[in-house]
Amino acid sequence: MRSTLVLVFALNLLAIGCSAKPELLPDPADVTVTVTLPDGKPASGLRLNLFPTASGQMQGGGTTDANGKFKAKLLPGTYTYAFDNPSPAVPKKYHSNSAEITAELPAGATEMALKLSK
Repeated sequence: MRSTLVLVFALNLLAIGCSAKPELLPDPADVTVTVTLPDGKPASGLRLNLFPTASGQMQGGGTTDANGKFKAKLLPGTYTYAFDNPSPAVPKKYHSNSAEITAELPAGATEMALKLSK
């Protein structure tokens, strides 16, 4: 009798555990990030790090080309960001990661524009 109850209990746990579906995350998108300096010129040759603000996102980053662009694989969501090697043209508020400096990547977007302000 006792072994039957243990078996029934174990089978119920197995059935409950197998019936829950894990939340599926979308595939990361190839996103072109464009960085523009406060004077309107492209931010070239700078290393930018994008930090997720929520679980389930992924960190990204890259080095901007002559047009201020780089490609990164990102999931939709909000990111904070900072530069690794800021030039004097990059305002100090972008030199370190801060919750006040954010960028949003909507679902389905393939471009993210970051226009730096003074």
